[in-house]
Amino acid sequence: MNTSISKYLVAGIADQKQAEIEQLTNLVTQSQFNVSQLQVIVNSLVAKSAQFNAYLAQADGDLATALSNLNLGKNAIATVKSLVLTLRQTSTQTDAAKGAAGLVTQQTSVLINKLIFTVEIINKLVQLINKQKAINPLIPDSLISFMAKANTDANNAIALLLTALQSCYSAQASLSQSQTLVALGTEQGSALQNRMLCNIDERTQKPISRTVKVGLTDDCNGIIALLQRAYQNANERYEDALWSNNSVTMQLNFGQENLADAITSLNSYKAGLAAARAAAYAA
Repeated sequence: MNTSISKYLVAGIADQKQAEIEQLTNLVTQSQFNVSQLQVIVNSLVAKSAQFNAYLAQADGDLATALSNLNLGKNAIATVKSLVLTLRQTSTQTDAAKGAAGLVTQQTSVLINKLIFTVEIINKLVQLINKQKAINPLIPDSLISFMAKANTDANNAIALLLTALQSCYSAQASLSQSQTLVALGTEQGSALQNRMLCNIDERTQKPISRTVKVGLTDDCNGIIALLQRAYQNANERYEDALWSNNSVTMQLNFGQENLADAITSLNSYKAGLAAARAAAYAA
């Protein structure tokens, strides 16, 4: 081969290898820049993911607290309902007891009147027997003793019935007080129940109106409606936080995949550059 041609070929090969080295060097530089940019993005997404994980944890805690409060409210209203029902049953029983006590009092009064009348009859009869005894000694003394005992027994019975009548009056007074207290308790318990269930659909356990009214007016939301609304709001915040966290996680995964691909490309270009330089030195 001609020497000049040989030198030309060697120079051409050298230029070609130099151009290849320069191209690979540019690719390595560009890849390093891409890797740096993607690393910054991934670092930012890692920090963002940690922040949104914290938001999700907080939203989850708020949701658990709202649910616990709602369940406590439901337990409270169940207790109030049971109390009101018990008070109403007690009121019915108290009314019946008061009526029965009144009837016993009335019957006892009638019986006392009859006994008093009986004692009067016995006294007149004793007087008559005593007069007849004075006229007719044959009237047995046992009859007089029997009538005297009957008179004593009747008076004792009247005393016992008067004590029983006093007890009836005391029982009626106690029942009247109990009736008043039970009626007051029923009224206040019913008012509390209505206040707690204001603006709530007991069938669905959801607020009737979406407008949250806070206060002590008749049309404002009750405790259960407010707790239900708080739970719904907490659930919505949790769903938003979950969606945002999933979105950031997807962005992070995508960024990490791009970074991995960029690192792979960079390593490939570096390997190619090293091989090209080794070949150039060998030539």
